[in-house]
Amino acid sequence: MSGCTQGIAPRLIVLFCFFLCSPFLGAEEESAEPEPKVKYASETSFSLVLVKGNNNSLSYSFDTNQNFDVKKNRISLAGRFIHSRSDGVKTAEIYYAHVKYDRRIGTRAYLLGYTSYDQNKLAGYNFRVALSFGGGLTWIERERTIFLTELAFGLNNEETTKQVRLGNVNDKNLIQKTMTSSFPSSILNNRLTCRVTKSAEVVLRVTAFFNLEEAKSYRMNNYVSLSAAISPQLALKTSLELIYDNDPVPGFKHTDTYLLSSLVIKI
Repeated sequence: MSGCTQGIAPRLIVLFCFFLCSPFLGAEEESAEPEPKVKYASETSFSLVLVKGNNNSLSYSFDTNQNFDVKKNRISLAGRFIHSRSDGVKTAEIYYAHVKYDRRIGTRAYLLGYTSYDQNKLAGYNFRVALSFGGGLTWIERERTIFLTELAFGLNNEETTKQVRLGNVNDKNLIQKTMTSSFPSSILNNRLTCRVTKSAEVVLRVTAFFNLEEAKSYRMNNYVSLSAAISPQLALKTSLELIYDNDPVPGFKHTDTYLLSSLVIKI
C-alpha cells in the first residue's frame, strides 16, 4: 500500500468513528404517537437520456427506488437500466442495482450495510460487486433542507476486459477469481436536498469511491437534479450525472455523463 493510501485510510477511519460517537447530536424528543408498523415509499422514473463518454446514445432509461421503513429500520432497493443500439452496434449498456439497510441509533445517526452490482461493458467493466458497512449522520434536518453524510468500508470485487484479455480470470475457479480481483474499499457519500418551493426540489449528491490498495484508483459520482411535482403522485425531473474514473481500464475514457429528462411516479 502506498504512502498516500496510508494517509487516506486513517482519515476515513477517524471520520467513521466520529459518526459512531455522534448518535445523539441535537437529540430531540420523539413523538409518543404510535406509528404505522411498515411505511412504504416508491419512486420510479422513466427517462429520455443522453449519454456521452464510453457510452454514446440518445436512449430511454428506467430507474426505481423502493423504501421500506419498520420502526428504526429502513431497507432500500434501487436499480437502473439503460440499453440501446444504433445500426446494429451497441451504443449503451448499463445495469445497476443495490440493496441498503439502515438502522437508526439516534435522532440523527444510523448504521448501514450496503451491497451493489453494476455492469458497464462499454467502460471496460464486465461487473463490479461491492459489500460495505458503515454509518451515516444527518447534519441538517429542517422542513426545507436535509444534508447528510455516509461513510462505509468493505470489499469490492470486479472483472474488467483487461483481466479477461490477459487471462487473469478465465481459467480460475470461483474462489480464485474472487481473491484475485477483490480489494478493500471505502465509500463516502454526501447528499443535500433543498425544497425551493412547495412543489420544486433540488438534490445535490457527491459520492467518492476509494480503492484502499491503490491511491490513484478512485471514482467520483456527481449528481444534480431539479424536480417539480405536477400532482401528489407525478413529477417532472431533469438531472445531470457525471461519473469520473481516475484510473480507467486502459483504452477507455475517464468520464461518462448522463443528462436525463424524466417522468417520476411516486407512491
